Amino acid sequence: MERIMPLQQYVQQLRPRTESYTPHVDKIQNLLSEAKKPRGEEFENIICVAYNMKSLKQDKEQAIKSAETKWDDKYNDWMEVGDSIVKNSFPSPSGTMKHFGSGNAELNPKWNSYFIQTTGKPAGRTTKTPKTDMYIGGQRISLKKYGGSQLMSGGKAETLATLAAAYDNLPTNTKSKSLDTAWNDLTNRIEKDFVKFKLPAGKRIGDFKSAIKAGVDDDLTNFVKDALKRQTEMTKALQDLLSTPEVNREVVREAMTGNQKFKDSLPMASHILKFDEAGKSNYIKIDNKYVDHVASQTSFNISWKTGGTGKGAWTATKGIFKEAYEYAEQECIQEGLFDKVVKGVKSGVNFLKNMLKKMLSFIWKKVKSLLASSIEKVQEILGLSIDVKNGDPKVKF
Repeated sequence: MERIMPLQQYVQQLRPRTESYTPHVDKIQNLLSEAKKPRGEEFENIICVAYNMKSLKQDKEQAIKSAETKWDDKYNDWMEVGDSIVKNSFPSPSGTMKHFGSGNAELNPKWNSYFIQTTGKPAGRTTKTPKTDMYIGGQRISLKKYGGSQLMSGGKAETLATLAAAYDNLPTNTKSKSLDTAWNDLTNRIEKDFVKFKLPAGKRIGDFKSAIKAGVDDDLTNFVKDALKRQTEMTKALQDLLSTPEVNREVVREAMTGNQKFKDSLPMASHILKFDEAGKSNYIKIDNKYVDHVASQTSFNISWKTGGTGKGAWTATKGIFKEAYEYAEQECIQEGLFDKVVKGVKSGVNFLKNMLKKMLSFIWKKVKSLLASSIEKVQEILGLSIDVKNGDPKVKF
C-alpha cells in the first residue's frame, strides 16, 4: 500500500509567507506599553552608550567601556530611544560621554561648615550626591525628565546650607537691612521649627491630617498639628523672601547646579538634558536666562517628608519645578499677545499661531491625557483642527 504523506508539511509549504513591518514610531510606543521601563537614572547608562556609539563609531561593548558604566540586558530594548535622544540633542556629537552616576562628591568646606553648625557632624553620603549625571569634557550634564522635577528636598541642615550659599552669591546691591532681617528671621525659625519624629506602625502623615479635621485631641496629633501650622508660616516667609528676583534666582541656581556646595567642578552641573521615554530631548546650558526661566516655574514650600508608612517623618524644604505648556501660554501673555489679537494686529495673530503650534504639539505628545478638554476648547475658539497621521500631529488653521 502506498504510503500517504501527512498533509501538514504541504500545507505549511503552500501557506503564504506573511511579513509585517512595524514603523519606528510604533516600535517606540510598543516599548512604552510592553517593556519594563528603566528608571530615570538608568537612562543615564543608555544615553551614554548611545552617544559613544555615534560619536566614537564604537560597537556597544566598546561604548560601555568608554562610558565607564554598567550595563543591564534590559537596556538593549531601549537603545532606539537612546539613539533618538542623542540625535535630537547632539546632531554632531564629538568626544566621549562618561557616566558620573550617583556616587558622592567632596563638599566645599564652607558649605559643609553650615551643615556641621546645624547637625554637629559633617554631611553624610546622601547629601554628597553630585548634580552631574554624565559629562562630555567640561560639559557636566544633569539628566531630567520632561514635565518638571524636584530641584531640592532638604531637611534642616541642607536648607540652611543652601540658603547661606545663595545669600553669599547675591549681588551686593541686592543686600539690605530689611533683607538681612527677613533672612535671619527665617533661618532662626528653620533652626527651631524643623522637627522630626517616627510615624506609628501603619500610619502616614495623611492619617494625622484626617484626625486633625476630625477633632482628635492627643499628644502626637497635636504635635503634628502644631508642626503643620509652623510649616505654613515658614512657607509664607520663604516665599516672601523669594519674591525678590535676585534671591529666587540664586536659590534656584544653587539647587540646580551645586556651584557652592561642591569643592570640585565635576559634580557641579553646567547643562541640563531633558528627555522623555519616546526619545524627545533638549540640551540646555544653565545660564542666567535658563535659571530665570526655571525660577519663574518653581514653587517652594516647607512641609512634611517621610520615609514611608510607619517610618520617619521630618520637615523639609521642597523646590518643585513644574514644566508644562502653561509656560508657553504665560509667554503669550507676557508678550502682550492676546492684546494684539484683540486689536487685530496681524503680527500678533501670526505669533499666536506659531506659539499654539508649539503648545498643541507639546500637549499632544506629552500631556494629552490631562489636557484633552483644553485642546477641544482651543480648537473651537480659534477654528483650528489637529490632523493625526502616522502618529504625527498636524495643526491646521
